[in-house]
Amino acid sequence: PGICHFIWEHAVDMHRVMLRTFSGMKSQICQPCVIILGQACHPHGHSPDDHKVKKVV
Repeated sequence: PGICHFIWEHAVDMHRVMLRTFSGMKSQICQPCVIILGQACHPHGHSPDDHKVKKVV
């Protein structure tokens, strides 16, 4: 389909692994920031989730 055959095979293999390994509803892939256990994790570090902080304050 216009790309090298081995790249296509790798993409198909990764797709199969991801379907069998990860839950689509719970996965957050290629996101600038994700919430894990009440912590906002981003490239600059992590901080408490704003939603959780509002409940405490």
